[in-house]
Amino acid sequence: MIRRIAIVAATTLVGVPLLAGVSSAAKNDQLCTSGEFCLFENYEYNEPDHRYDGHTRQWTTGDRDYGDNDWFNSNDNLDNEASSVKNKNPCTVVLYQHPNFSGAASAFKPGAWDPYLKNNNIGDNRASSHRRFC
Repeated sequence: MIRRIAIVAATTLVGVPLLAGVSSAAKNDQLCTSGEFCLFENYEYNEPDHRYDGHTRQWTTGDRDYGDNDWFNSNDNLDNEASSVKNKNPCTVVLYQHPNFSGAASAFKPGAWDPYLKNNNIGDNRASSHRRFC
């Protein structure tokens, strides 16, 4: 009986990191909710005319290369396409110009929003990766 419990416990512990990795991915649903870091294709969070149209992408963790990410509900790649950002994540998130967290960078503290990335270091349509700092 003790041996069986140890095997189940070991299996459960081995599964925890895998489950944590799966559950840490944000549901990509065009909504930017608590705990998420969100990119928007257009300035002002895709709402220049106070209507929601355009591409979005959300994360709860970092991403070292946007080259393998598409915008929500689209086959359009988001690499070098973001124009605005919301950080509803509890950590500071740094957005980088190049994959693997390199190049020009801009940091967004928890709760920070930027309606037009052109006005900071990362610039408009230049983001390729981001990393969380907690």
